[in-house]
Amino acid sequence: MMQVNSSPNKIEILYLQESYTDETGSYIVYAPMDIMAMSKILNGGNLKFVSILPSGFSIMPDKAPGQGDGAVGSILTLAFQSVDRLSNKEYMPQSTLKIIDAILSTTVASIKDAMLFGIRY
Repeated sequence: MMQVNSSPNKIEILYLQESYTDETGSYIVYAPMDIMAMSKILNGGNLKFVSILPSGFSIMPDKAPGQGDGAVGSILTLAFQSVDRLSNKEYMPQSTLKIIDAILSTTVASIKDAMLFGIRY
């Protein structure tokens, strides 16, 4: 669970997550949900009124296992979903683009650091 500040109140966020890994690759899919929405679902509420926006990433080798000699790299694929009430088909505010860039950059850097941490130690 993660707490996100929303002045002046705090919003508690839960993450539904699924992950899998084997020699062909790995993936993590997650969907942030606030506690109020989760509570409604668990108490028999209508799912129609709760938005679940899954995001995630996959990491796959750039070669099939056992194929050729030499270094094997990785292919990283990211997928994010979000809701921005200020955007429409013709217009996306600069602030939204900056937020998207920050999310993608931070996520890629965190994944890269985690992968390199496993190699270094």
